Amino acid sequence: AVIGSHPHVRQPIEFNNGRVIAYSLGNFLFPGMEEMRGAEESEIVRLGVFHGRAIYRDVFPARLSGLTVSLGVLY
Repeated sequence: AVIGSHPHVRQPIEFNNGRVIAYSLGNFLFPGMEEMRGAEESEIVRLGVFHGRAIYRDVFPARLSGLTVSLGVLY
């Protein structure tokens, strides 16, 4: 798996042939970016790995509002 970061916003996740690339999961606990579009949205990714291959992924959306994180909500 490759987990990228830095652009402060969520970007696509690719899952292909046992390989995962998450370009950016967004800001999980990084308050103060409210004016940047999408900067309050994030994701938690859980990977199932078997014999060195990703066999499943679960993606849990999250949203930061002030100092509170809400799971499963992006709007």
